[in-house]
Formats: sequence, structure tokens, C-alpha cells
Amino acid sequence: MALGFTTIGWAQTNSTLWFVRLYFQAKDLKVYEITWNTQKGWHKGNGGSPLFTARRDSPLSAVVSKHHTHRSIFYIDTDGAIRECRFSDQKGYWEDAGTLPASQVADGSSLAAIDSDFGQQDEGVPGVRIYYQQQDNSIQELYYDGAWHTGKSFDGAVKGTALTAINANQQDARAHRLHLFYCKTNGYINHLSTDSGDWKAEQLLWTPKANTALTCVAWDNSGSEYEVRVYYSDASSSGKVQELGWVSTTGQWTASPKINYTTLTPGDKPVGAVTDLGPYGRIISVYENYGDNTIGEMCFQEGKWTPLFTIKWDSLKNA
Repeated sequence: MALGFTTIGWAQTNSTLWFVRLYFQAKDLKVYEITWNTQKGWHKGNGGSPLFTARRDSPLSAVVSKHHTHRSIFYIDTDGAIRECRFSDQKGYWEDAGTLPASQVADGSSLAAIDSDFGQQDEGVPGVRIYYQQQDNSIQELYYDGAWHTGKSFDGAVKGTALTAINANQQDARAHRLHLFYCKTNGYINHLSTDSGDWKAEQLLWTPKANTALTCVAWDNSGSEYEVRVYYSDASSSGKVQELGWVSTTGQWTASPKINYTTLTPGDKPVGAVTDLGPYGRIISVYENYGDNTIGEMCFQEGKWTPLFTIKWDSLKNA
């Protein structure tokens, strides 16, 4: 287990502004926010004050609404319950949004939350799907449509698996292109997907390091085509982060060329990723919580991965 971490990112409509939020758990067990945008760079969020206190080594997972006016972070509190902390532009502050009706949450469970009709209603009530591991190692879904409900359950997961999920439809959260990833008992990554019908399962035949970290991003191309990228700790390259790519028109997974220089090697530490279309092509950033109020970043831009960058909380000013 490792101190919690998650990321969200979004582009401002009809603007070149891009926003990133990093949420990390510090050794005091409190969760803090780091903010970034293309004009101001990196700063401490929330005035440098913690957002909430979570269980030691709590997983974190965050979502942002379609119009970017609402954000939610899900975590495991000190009583072992899955809990939500919510921010709205209208209120301008973070507030506790209560616990979720999750049952038999496993010790060491990860969390993966995705937008699904999120923030579509005028009053800003979010619609979310969240995935967690139960004590029998199954992966359980909860979904919210004004109230929380129990959804699908998936088996075959290894105990303590990382979870990552995304709604790959970036244009309309109500049109589902849902993708969920976790590690199976045989060591491979399981990929589950649905477009509002039945879930389809496939096994990704690349070997991750045991207890690998997982994160993913997606983006739309022209027409109905879209792409997904998954990042994991690769067993064949000493645990370095490597990339798997998928394109909707072919439905095929391919391994990207090995990233051989010094890169993140998170092991079981949580990672997060964000992506946007920059002036010179696709930009992808993958982040790791080093656990000492420091975040590592590896960034893909202008067609190549750049050297590691370090974001130090203690060196940042308030936003």
C-alpha cells in the first residue's frame, strides 16, 4: 500500500487554457490539492490547506463534470467507508458529501470513478460510477443518478489490484464508452468495456509487475473514432511505466515502443494521467506520488517522452 493519489484534467471550452489538478495524501494522512494551468503553472490549491483526512494509504479517485463546474474526490475514510468530497464553482469551496453505500470493502481496495451523466442536471447533481474491491476480491460497481445504487459485479481480480476506469466519450458523458481495467489472478490486465450494452471482457497479454499501478486516458479523433492509453509498471523493464494503446476503429491493443530512459517506476504506488491536444500535437502526462510531498511527472509532447519533472509541494506558492 502507498499514500493515495489521483489526477483530473480538462480544457476550457473555446480557449487554449488547459487545467490539471493533482490530489495527494501526505504523511499526516491529509489530502492536498496541486493546481496547474497553461497561464500560471503549478500552485498549491485550496490556499494550501488540506481538503480532508483519509485512512492511511487510502486510494483516491476524482471526476470533473462536463462543463468543469463540479469536481468530486472519492476516498476511504478513517472508519473504512467510501466517502465523497465535492467542490462546485457556485459555492467556491470543498465540502463533505457523505458516505457511499458500499458493502464489504476490502482492506487494500483501490477506487476508480468515472463521469456518467456527471453534472448534466441544472442543479449540478453529479452522475458517477465508482468501482471498488470487495472482501471476496470481486470488483463492485456503484452508480449515482440522484441516489446511489449497486451495479455490476466482476470477478477474477487479484487481491489488492489497482483499478482504473474512464468514460472515453469526451464530448457527451451521457453517451457511454466505458472502460475498466484491473489485474487478474493470472497476473494479466483485464479490460472490460461497454457502450451502454453488455460488458465485454478481454485479457491484455502483456506482463505487468506484480501489484502494478494502473492509470488510463482517452481522447476523441475525427468522426466516431477514439483512442485509449493504459499505463502500467512493466515486469520486463524493471517496473518502468510503459504504454498500451487501443483505437476504437480496430479494437486492437498494441504496445507502444519501450520507454527505455529513466522514467517513473511506481511499483504499487498510485499513478494518474491526463491528456490534452496542444499546439504541436497530443500531450500526455503521467504522475506518481513519491510519498514525501513530491510528485513525479513524465510527459509526452511533440512526439516524444521528455525527462522526468519533479513537483515539490513545499516549493509552491498558493494559487
